[in-house]
Amino acid sequence: MRIGINVPNEVINTIKELDPEANISQICREALSSHAAAAKRAQTEITDEDMDEIVERLEWPGSHPYIEPDWATYAWQDAQDWVKAIAPRDWYYFLCGYDHYKESSRELYMYAQFRGIGNHKGVKSYIDRFMENDDWFWREAVIGGNLARQKAHEKAENDYMRTWLAYVNEVRRKWLRNRAKEGEKALAGRQRAWLSRPEPEVPPQLQN
Repeated sequence: MRIGINVPNEVINTIKELDPEANISQICREALSSHAAAAKRAQTEITDEDMDEIVERLEWPGSHPYIEPDWATYAWQDAQDWVKAIAPRDWYYFLCGYDHYKESSRELYMYAQFRGIGNHKGVKSYIDRFMENDDWFWREAVIGGNLARQKAHEKAENDYMRTWLAYVNEVRRKWLRNRAKEGEKALAGRQRAWLSRPEPEVPPQLQN
């Protein structure tokens, strides 16, 4: 098979200067043959065990470089810790904010509004998880550039926030249901107390 190969003039000139009688076509053939032989040898001689060893040795520090961190699991755990750490007053602020943001379909903004609550008690947020997995984002930048790193960050934050809000909203739903039940019990107790009250009596001074 005959093919055309573009070789820079400076390369040809350098070869001719070093060896005026050099056969450019032959050099190209030998180079292609050498490349093919090396590729074939690599395919047959590099075993899976060799590759496992190479991958392990060259693995990016930190978490596995080819598996995206489990943002949902992080968010679920952090949301649990957040609910346990939040004070009653902050919880009521959250409830008011939730209704406001839900009406405008901006629930994701709530996370940014309330994520800092509980940090003083060691509760982690997305920023903490981002820093813990910084190697993952830098790997994305090395492979795909800063735009790839930014997209990876946006996806991670979105996945984290949605899971975080899903957990907290379920707590909210059950809390409201339990509060309604407690309210019903209290009202029922009042009703029973009212019905069992003693009949009014006429005091002695008014009996005559």
